[in-house]
Amino acid sequence: MNKTLVPALILAGAFLFTAPAKAQFITPSSIDCSRYPGAPDMGLQVNNCLTAGPATGAIYDTTHFTSPQVIFTPIVMNKPGVIISCAITIFQEATISLKVNTASWTGCPDKSTVLMKAANIDQFTVTATFNTISNLDLEGSKTCFKGNGIILDNSGGRQQQAKIMDNLVEGESDDAILNNGGAYNRIEGNDIQNYGTHAVEVNGAQFAHISENVISGFGDETSSTIYAHGNCQLTISRNNLIENRAGFPAIDGQGCANLQITSNSFIYSPSGIAVEIAGSDSTEVSDNYIVGVTALDVSGGSGGAQLNTLRGQGGHTVILNGANKYILKGNTISLVDTVGGLCGINITGDTLEVQAIGNTVGLTSTGTDDYGACLTLTGGHMLNNLVDGLSVNGLDQGDYAFFFNNADGKDTNISNIVRNVSCIHVKGCYKRVDPANNVTVYEDALIGDSILDAGTGSNQDIFMQPKLPFASLPSPVGNGSHIYCLDCSAGNVVTGSGPGSMIFRVNGVWKGI
Repeated sequence: MNKTLVPALILAGAFLFTAPAKAQFITPSSIDCSRYPGAPDMGLQVNNCLTAGPATGAIYDTTHFTSPQVIFTPIVMNKPGVIISCAITIFQEATISLKVNTASWTGCPDKSTVLMKAANIDQFTVTATFNTISNLDLEGSKTCFKGNGIILDNSGGRQQQAKIMDNLVEGESDDAILNNGGAYNRIEGNDIQNYGTHAVEVNGAQFAHISENVISGFGDETSSTIYAHGNCQLTISRNNLIENRAGFPAIDGQGCANLQITSNSFIYSPSGIAVEIAGSDSTEVSDNYIVGVTALDVSGGSGGAQLNTLRGQGGHTVILNGANKYILKGNTISLVDTVGGLCGINITGDTLEVQAIGNTVGLTSTGTDDYGACLTLTGGHMLNNLVDGLSVNGLDQGDYAFFFNNADGKDTNISNIVRNVSCIHVKGCYKRVDPANNVTVYEDALIGDSILDAGTGSNQDIFMQPKLPFASLPSPVGNGSHIYCLDCSAGNVVTGSGPGSMIFRVNGVWKGI
């Protein structure tokens, strides 16, 4: 059937709907818009109703319209007030615009207002201040029609402080909600499903909030779920679900320099990166549950991630790429891998002064040679980075807690410190590959049921370890290392047949006192 004929056929009685009860919304100050001329065009009737309303605003009651209705003429709210609708299906062939401050459209929470897209349109545009769209069901019909669900548009310089609340937005071919500029907009408590491009796009908006929503993809989305870019300031918090099932990020914030991602129950991209952001002083990721092939990918410097649960499924769980001065602290990290060669935390790129402190990594992989944390040298510098208090628990003792990976042989990597690494049920605490013989300092590993070192690496590395037997001393090892050897003898050349001695690495040999 020709889609453009559907509204006309409905109005002609070709389809049966249950009409809503009359007078569902009653107040002495309301205006019954069903009494105004323009039928069968609900858009024309509502515009005539708005024209008759006072300049100071009113409640425009559409609850007396029978269901279904069709909006052929664009509705333009150019007066303050609120349109109320309940228990009605409206086929929408024209846009609804909120163009004046405090103009709003709200439905009844328990009696759905369904706005069904029936043309290539944006269903709502908002260009003013203090506008609200709430308790509506926007159906985008994306297989038939193009356009966005709701656009918050500050091109005229007046849009801010909108509230998009408690709506169902489903099946939009483009963005479910597009926020272009403006400030202090709140997108809260919505159920956004089956979006085409983005569920929410924030372009240059200031102090925007996305919170308490359920956002789910159906696997045919063509880009990230939440896309934040431009000179934006955005908080994404307390959402129950942010999901992308098509291999794109659930949150793409690479172009947003001021981004707070906090206290979200589940951020999920089963075949892609879950959260992809650019590091900055004003970017924080905290107290979230995040799952993806890679859970968190940070490019660029500063900012931090703390107290998150991060789960990687087939990729490095956390990637810090050139993330200078980034602080990764107190996170619970797990790596699920069937191939091997992956890291719970992968610090890479041209990187200075990263601090990875107090993180716990569980290696539940069935592949070999996965790692709790890695310094992976790929070019540029790797300077003054700190891995402290890392706790790694392996599955089958085929992995390592920490890997210094300079297979490329770069010689600009100094003053990195690895200390207080706890190594449980892994093959070894440290694996080192460094043909350029850079200096890395290793302090106070808690060895558990593993060995300390894989026996490869730089001959300049410095080890400081509370106690080891002679047979477990690291090699190669640099001058300046000092360890209490449980069975060493004192002397210029240490052997492993004594009562114990504090030993020092001097001129390429161990000496005991």
